[in-house]
Amino acid sequence: MDGHQIIKKFNSMNSHVIGNWQNLWQECADWCLPNNDNINRVRIGGQEKPPQRMIDTCIEANYNFAAGFFSHMFPPNTVWAKYRHPSPLMMQDEQVAKYFEDVSRIIHQVLIGSNFAQEQFQALLSLGCFGTNCLSLEEDDKEIIRFKNIQVNHIRIDQNHLGEVDTVAREFKLTIRQAIQMYGLEALHEAGLDRIEEELNLNYEKKYTFIQCVQPRIDYDPRSKKSTKLPFGSYHVSKKTGKIVKESGFDYNPYKVSRFTVGNEEIYGRSPMSMVLGTARRTNVIYRSMLISAEQHANPQWLIPDDDSVSGMSNRAGAFIRWRATNPAGKPERLAPNGDPGIAAEMYKQHDDQIKKMFFN
Repeated sequence: MDGHQIIKKFNSMNSHVIGNWQNLWQECADWCLPNNDNINRVRIGGQEKPPQRMIDTCIEANYNFAAGFFSHMFPPNTVWAKYRHPSPLMMQDEQVAKYFEDVSRIIHQVLIGSNFAQEQFQALLSLGCFGTNCLSLEEDDKEIIRFKNIQVNHIRIDQNHLGEVDTVAREFKLTIRQAIQMYGLEALHEAGLDRIEEELNLNYEKKYTFIQCVQPRIDYDPRSKKSTKLPFGSYHVSKKTGKIVKESGFDYNPYKVSRFTVGNEEIYGRSPMSMVLGTARRTNVIYRSMLISAEQHANPQWLIPDDDSVSGMSNRAGAFIRWRATNPAGKPERLAPNGDPGIAAEMYKQHDDQIKKMFFN
């Protein structure tokens, strides 16, 4: 497989996402994960978020969703991943059982010392918002293993005949310095990026786009220990030149994709947020009505004659309002609100509870 084939495959996988899925992910992020809301719009670091969302119910519900799942599945003070021998008879041996118990505790300490908790929590937030998350796992020279949560908009997935995700492709950008650190100058030169050193001095912030594709290897050789013969092939391609920058392999797929629930004939997952989008929209409208009603009760409108007999209208404390005393009927007065904010509050609570129940709050 060459670089152009990988780019063509990525573009084909990407065509299934552009449009409906990206629009859905964008709206879900607007409601409950605003720090990842750059799906189909350009965001600049530090830019203020749009003010259309007036409620924080979905954000709170999603964080409770992630916190509940994390504390239940990965309690930090408990060895939650137990390793066992596949044979029950072997596990009856005291030394074998002790060996696997020691292995479980060692691995638990490795996970605790890594960035697993931080990245897994972010992945659970993505699961509640988008319905699909991706957590990568790779070796690390310092912490033994390193995890990274990858936003759903940056990955493209495919599944095998069993409905399991076995292919993950992603497009990412690196500055020149990062590209040199990741691949090395020799590999970049072989991939056709000959002037990358000159560009480093001319434009330090320039970024190059790369595509990585991890998929089951057709020519897998179980007898070989070479990285290019392992069960899963990994290909890094320069999008500019269409050449492979790095080829390696894994004994397992390092990208773990989870889906909350999958619809008919769909590959990407549906999230709790996607199921309550209509409720969130209505809740936002109801909350806006509650704010207007509260403002009208706290600061009612003024009723004044239309003959310019009143001047100096002001809501400031101690302000003077002049009116023509010879016209008693022209005295300004507050217009009593006639709405019922209790109905809006009741409807808001009903919709608020409905959203929280969808997130298992």
